[in-house]
Amino acid sequence: FSSPFMNNNNNKVYKNDNHQSNTTKAASYESIFLDQVEETVARVFNRYNITTAAAIDSDAMLDSLPPSEREPLMVAKYLQKRVKIMKNQYFCRRCWLQYTGNNYCVCSDCPSLEETETEKSLFPVKRLFLLMHHKEIGLAVDTAKFLLCAFPNTCRLVVGGIPSEYQSSMKELEEALSSSNTLILFPTDNAITYSDLIKEKQQQKDHQSKEASHHKNDDNGYDVIVMDGTWSQARKLYSRYIKSHDNDKDPQQRIRHIQLSDEAVATLGANNDNNDDEDNNNDNTNSGHQLRHHPIRWRQVSTLEATRLLLNDIMTISSNNNNIDINALSTY
Repeated sequence: FSSPFMNNNNNKVYKNDNHQSNTTKAASYESIFLDQVEETVARVFNRYNITTAAAIDSDAMLDSLPPSEREPLMVAKYLQKRVKIMKNQYFCRRCWLQYTGNNYCVCSDCPSLEETETEKSLFPVKRLFLLMHHKEIGLAVDTAKFLLCAFPNTCRLVVGGIPSEYQSSMKELEEALSSSNTLILFPTDNAITYSDLIKEKQQQKDHQSKEASHHKNDDNGYDVIVMDGTWSQARKLYSRYIKSHDNDKDPQQRIRHIQLSDEAVATLGANNDNNDDEDNNNDNTNSGHQLRHHPIRWRQVSTLEATRLLLNDIMTISSNNNNIDINALSTY
């Protein structure tokens, strides 16, 4: 399986003489995450000796496979079709926006913060997992892609529906889910703010004797998991990959559910409070970058903005002068 985006020189740019300037621009930005998606598709296809996506349409082939093996094939087929459309319609491999027409590529405005602030880090965040529904891959309206742009070293893109034997990021996610130093950004009844988590951990430390040093703490940082998709898709991802790892019987070992602080939630939909007319309700200026209206304020927020606010909560508590300026994400 060869990438439809690569030319004979293995430069990950589009071949089109009419878009030479755009091609040069594209070459200056990495597209490592879309590369990984294509590599994942290749592994799935190679597993079943498939050379074209059309071969998957064979009823005989699908009927011969158990349901658990059909899903990765169908997801891989969807992804291959999606990246082919991106090539044919000249989408940027990094920001997933088109070059054609008015050149909507925004990569120059969305640099890697890990490159521009090389002396700083996201610590105590070690890895930021984006558990993404496969139908979000390549979408122009998806916002989580900007987290991939900003933190290419810290982020891990995990595509739902494809097991760990085909994508290493899924294996990393499964390992992280067995750790008590893993935080899930998802609204559940037992979700707490990062500030409350730190207070809780400090209380645990205060009650531990020096001999009880085997208890884990946050000295080594946290893995953070964020789900990307519609709310319906996100709930399905949560039920499938996260819920089974909830362990309320052993608070010391369970993964922790995190919610945004009251201060962060207050910034969402601020301009929509007490607005009854339709025109005012459509005014989203400075209101948290939400894409859809919803009676519950925090359900209007995009994945990018929700994650930015969570990272800001974490960085504010950590008070580390070497932290990346998370507020830079608000300009993406």
